[in-house]
Amino acid sequence: MAGQGVQRCRCTCSGMSGAEFWVIAAAAAGVLWAGDVFINPKAPCRGCQGHRGRHGLSRPKAYGDCRRCGGRGERLRFGARWVRRDLR
Repeated sequence: MAGQGVQRCRCTCSGMSGAEFWVIAAAAAGVLWAGDVFINPKAPCRGCQGHRGRHGLSRPKAYGDCRRCGGRGERLRFGARWVRRDLR
């Protein structure tokens, strides 16, 4: 007994496998993304970067509404209609 060390469990059931970790990490990222889209459903327009207007390169004084957002300066983020039903 004096020369024997403490025996440890050799089973692998106590840890989490790599696949389980990535599934849980992806689910957590999905929940965080859905919460962020719920709180902030709108983002700046990609055409005018939220400035609501545009100007031509050849005629810099030719201002008008942005073609992509129609002058609103914002767009709905991906999944906003799915997360928030009131945005339909």
